[in-house]
Amino acid sequence: MKSGFAFGFLAAIVAVGACSGDPAPASAGAPANDGGGAEPGEGEGDDDAGGEEIEPPPDKVTVTTETLDVGGRSREYVLAVPRERDAQRAYPLVLVFHGDGGSGPGMRSFHTFDAASGDEAIVAYPTGIDRGWDMDTPSETNRDFAFVDSLVETLSTTYNVDAARVFGTGYSAGGFFVNKVACRKTGFFRGIVSHAGGAPFEDSDPGSSTWPNGFMKCAGQTGGVAAMIVHGDADGTVTPDSGDFNATYWASLNGCQGSRSDTTPSPCKRHDGCPAAEPVLFCLVPGLGHTVWEKGAEEGWAFMKSL
Repeated sequence: MKSGFAFGFLAAIVAVGACSGDPAPASAGAPANDGGGAEPGEGEGDDDAGGEEIEPPPDKVTVTTETLDVGGRSREYVLAVPRERDAQRAYPLVLVFHGDGGSGPGMRSFHTFDAASGDEAIVAYPTGIDRGWDMDTPSETNRDFAFVDSLVETLSTTYNVDAARVFGTGYSAGGFFVNKVACRKTGFFRGIVSHAGGAPFEDSDPGSSTWPNGFMKCAGQTGGVAAMIVHGDADGTVTPDSGDFNATYWASLNGCQGSRSDTTPSPCKRHDGCPAAEPVLFCLVPGLGHTVWEKGAEEGWAFMKSL
């Protein structure tokens, strides 16, 4: 098992390095060049909106750009909330994390998650410092972790958020980041969906260790999380073995078997023997490059609703 962990760890290091060095991207919404949807690249999203509604918002949600003071620094995010909210209903909250070099507005422009969730959830698209995510600094002093905490607290205070149904999804570096948050903050997310990312890794946190099976253990980690891992089999930036190991990692922590069986949606496979509350899916999409699956928002939201 330790050798498998070492392989996955090295794959993650290489993948994150590749993420941060990508060339300038094609524009959002460009025609697919790999049969699987728009190819956003990592620099996607240089289109910050300035305090007004981002056009065109779906009919069921109101979309605005917001700021939040975190530790004396103004942090930005795009917020989509149901236009007609039921005051008696607690809404799920979904955080959507961009790739390295991207932004909240850019992420929403090519992965409009709220178009899938509609008036059933509150969706936030945060922007990382310098358009990236800090995956090295320990949680206690990590400015992006502080932003995530403050964002969920603020939205929970302002809106009727279901505290037991906070979800995370991310693309590329954002996919690595959502895995890292789930690892360091057990129970923070009810479930995660990762696109073109990889398993959490720790190379600088002295509080990290290993589980008895040899897999990495974040500081304070007590368990796993329900996870849907999506990866393109033609991804040459973060190679498919990164996604494969990502699913294996969470399956191991959740007590699932190593075997997988066909499930819906196609081409996803579900790890056998998982607890009902913590399923793990690995979706290797034929022909998809380093981008978000064109069915990612729809199927990601369906996965979250099933939990």
